[in-house]
Amino acid sequence: MEGCADRSRDEPEIICHCDINCRPRRLRGRPLAFQDAENVRARARRRASAYNSPDLISTNHIICRPRCPLPACPMARASGRSVVPGRASRRSPLPAGRCSPFIPEAHPMDMLDNMRLFVRVVEAGSFTAVAKEIDATTAQVSRAVSNLEAHVQTRLLHRTTRHLGLTESGQRYFERAKSILAEIDYANAEARNALLRPSGKLRIHAMTGLGQSHVVSSIVRYQEDNPDVSVELTLAQRMPNLVEEGYDVSIVSASHLPDSGYVAQTCGTSCSVLVASREYLARHGTPTTPDDLAKHVCLRLDTPASPGGEWRLERDDGDETVYALPPAPFQANVPDALSVAVRAGRGIGSIALYTALDDIREGRLVRVLPNYRLDTLSVYAVYATRRYLDAKIRTFLDHLRTTLAPALENDLKELNRLNGGVGKKALREVA
Repeated sequence: MEGCADRSRDEPEIICHCDINCRPRRLRGRPLAFQDAENVRARARRRASAYNSPDLISTNHIICRPRCPLPACPMARASGRSVVPGRASRRSPLPAGRCSPFIPEAHPMDMLDNMRLFVRVVEAGSFTAVAKEIDATTAQVSRAVSNLEAHVQTRLLHRTTRHLGLTESGQRYFERAKSILAEIDYANAEARNALLRPSGKLRIHAMTGLGQSHVVSSIVRYQEDNPDVSVELTLAQRMPNLVEEGYDVSIVSASHLPDSGYVAQTCGTSCSVLVASREYLARHGTPTTPDDLAKHVCLRLDTPASPGGEWRLERDDGDETVYALPPAPFQANVPDALSVAVRAGRGIGSIALYTALDDIREGRLVRVLPNYRLDTLSVYAVYATRRYLDAKIRTFLDHLRTTLAPALENDLKELNRLNGGVGKKALREVA
């Protein structure tokens, strides 16, 4: 007959050390069967002789004709012949470079564990020594190395009862595997260390006015305590996409934070105040009620976090007035730009306290309607996820909680002092 694929009878049983596919199903997981190995080999020889007498390349492998599939066993592959895997295949040999269909794809993590065990076996010179180290059986360690050999489809170790040695391929594989495992261990240690010790670059976004007044000084103090952290700060009057833009933390102030799916941590509260220059008030008079605003020029600050279409003014007794802003002769999206226009006498503007406080303190701006307060501004530190926070992010968030909240509260106390107690209740409610 031509080739094993043309045989009509049952094919010979195959005995193989790899315990993956070549080994008979009934012997898998039964080491006691190998105590009578000679009988098993003899039976295999007798059965093989009935089918064109396949060659024997070792006492453990029966080789069939070249038309059989590629060998699953590394020992058989070394001969360049094909092993009969239980039953003869009717398929032609696989093209060079393709894996045998009898070799299962191992999970990457399993192969990594097997690679690590292989390196330990070579270093220890014994399966038994490694088995004791990891509290496993010698058979389990040996099987892991055999699985690795089956996966790479080459023999890595010479095994005898008294000696364990590397093949030429095994020597090359051992050196590469040691290098790969060292890199993996280093990467793991570096990642774990990042969770424990702040280091690396911290990318921060902050809204312009808040960033200039408080965030920069907070970052400086943070870096004094964490010199291994470098900071890249971006100031922009918008709500960024943290993931797409690569920011670790965004510090924003808003009356209402839009839903973004991120985690938001409150770091303090502030408020907006109505202010004007002394020159403007001298020319146009000082409003005493919200209704008087209709006689004045009102400048608009319009940002994604604080839309500028209206002003909500609440008096100390709880009376609230919503003033819809008419078209303004000047509109800005950055508090500092609006402050310049207000200082120049262009009109009345609503500016966050942390931006306006210095001008109020120096007398460049005067607070308008001090008995009323505008919407409370909450200051948030926004970040992508709570899980596995890098040490630099975690420690910076803790630092913001302990520095921003007191600084914002001091702003409110300072404004109350400058106003001589006017509007004290409203400011206390904000604080």
